[in-house]
Amino acid sequence: MAKVKKIVPAGNEREMLKKTIQPRVAQITTALTDAATGMWVEKEVDMVDPKTGKKLGIKVRRVYQKDPDVGAGQYLLNQVVGKPKETTEVQGQISLIMDI
Repeated sequence: MAKVKKIVPAGNEREMLKKTIQPRVAQITTALTDAATGMWVEKEVDMVDPKTGKKLGIKVRRVYQKDPDVGAGQYLLNQVVGKPKETTEVQGQISLIMDI
């Protein structure tokens, strides 16, 4: 069966993104909050013989806490509080050209 390529009219990308994300906003917000505060991860791994590097056929469940994701925390704060203004210091002369 041939794949059908969906063509999105220019300028509609944001609206399409909204429709895709909106039903999952709560789930995405929870995931971002978990990432920002450091989440617990449970993972099943195969035991490996340290000498040979071969799998032993034994599965082990490991639980560990990930460090907080600063980027996720910053993003959430920017959404709630607003992105801080960035200031730039310039030394010397500046010429501004403006169309009025």
